[in-house]
Amino acid sequence: MLFRSLRKLKIHTLVLAGLMTSVCVHHTAQGAFFRGYRVYILKKCCVDRTRQKHNAALKLYGGYMYRVV
Repeated sequence: MLFRSLRKLKIHTLVLAGLMTSVCVHHTAQGAFFRGYRVYILKKCCVDRTRQKHNAALKLYGGYMYRVV
């Protein structure tokens, strides 16, 4: 439903931030990527249970499914 609304508004780029980088943020970014959106994740505006998990999640697909800024 959200992605349909974004399409109607002609939005093609998403900037994401949030809690649980390795779960919530990552899966939202993945869904957007698979639907053809350009995705950016704000590294300093996300958090996970540990800094190591946060960094590992961003490193896993950063540069592929999304850009980390």
